Amino acid sequence: MMKVIARALFITCICLFLTEEVSSIGISIVGDIRIQPMNNGSIYCDSLICPSTTVLCRVTKRNDPNDLNTIIRQRTCSDKNGDVIEQQNLNEPNKNQGIVNVNVSSGGIYNSRPMTPEEKKELEEYLKKTKQQVADTIKNMQTSLRPLLDGSFASNLKNQINNSLRNPVLDFL
Repeated sequence: MMKVIARALFITCICLFLTEEVSSIGISIVGDIRIQPMNNGSIYCDSLICPSTTVLCRVTKRNDPNDLNTIIRQRTCSDKNGDVIEQQNLNEPNKNQGIVNVNVSSGGIYNSRPMTPEEKKELEEYLKKTKQQVADTIKNMQTSLRPLLDGSFASNLKNQINNSLRNPVLDFL
């Protein structure tokens, strides 16, 4: 049982490590918010069409500070310098009558082109470095988790889990 928990923790840590570095260009859908690059180089930014010079679409939904029954939905198109190209604000009713705070961003260079040999080399070096960092992280985690798996901690945890499974009602009394 402890090995299963350790493996799950290990996989979670690796996924979190990789999530920081990896991004992709594609469709982003969160709730009723949709961001999608279009074939002509523009970006569909939650019904606002951003021009082809856009590299970032951001959609936010927040409660109106003066009225929790109203949500302010803001769509923003920004260029490579971070300057706002277009922006649209819209008030809509808060259907759930609760606190709303959503921020969805999708960006990158949507007008793609083939990579130059220098860019390919740079990317290969980056991926090689990242692969080594992941391998080092895995090794460090294995070293760190080994005492937990082999020591009395694992035995005590296993006993507590087994006792809880035998007497589940008593734990809640």
